Amino acid sequence: AVLAKQQGQYQRAEVLYQEAIHIRETVVGANSPEVAQSLHNLGLLYKKSSTLERAKAPLLRALEIREAGLGADHPDVANSCTSIGLLYVKQAEFSMAEDMFMRALGIREKAYGRQVCIAESCHQLGHVLKMQGKYEDAETHFLRGIGLHEQALGANHQQVGVGMNNMGLLMKTIGRYDEAEVWYRKAMKVLEQACNKNTSQLIATSLMNIGAM
Repeated sequence: AVLAKQQGQYQRAEVLYQEAIHIRETVVGANSPEVAQSLHNLGLLYKKSSTLERAKAPLLRALEIREAGLGADHPDVANSCTSIGLLYVKQAEFSMAEDMFMRALGIREKAYGRQVCIAESCHQLGHVLKMQGKYEDAETHFLRGIGLHEQALGANHQQVGVGMNNMGLLMKTIGRYDEAEVWYRKAMKVLEQACNKNTSQLIATSLMNIGAM
């Protein structure tokens, strides 16, 4: 199923995921973590293939199983919340996405000190808060995400540059143009230092952002 999904064979992947769900329900029970994982995978497949309404049911069911079997503060519950939040973003349900991302952040803060995971939740919250016009809260979460990525990955990591570019976009949105340019230039400097095959487009984007100021 994973290989079929990677190859863009979404219908075949769907059949295989559904078979996996059926087998796992039979062998280990309908409310097992293994079934939850297969349901989660099926939901992600539907989201990737743009069948968004079909994605919701398996993702929510996976969350329900994980909460019941693993506890409300388990990292897998945070992963489910994140996936559901991303689905809500695609559906422009920003308030519901905010709730899910906030819950994922709270779980990750309690469950472990893995700064990268917490930083990812901060950036996801920042984006959805920005979409709702909650700019001050968005700024707070973006800044925290940048700081956590710097601590965990180093000051010149690609993810730091991406976060700085996001801050530039936020500053531009709220009319703080001088600050936006500073953040764009910081982002470009970091991305140049982190230069690899994945950063060339990001550098170009930063240059275009500076040029548009």
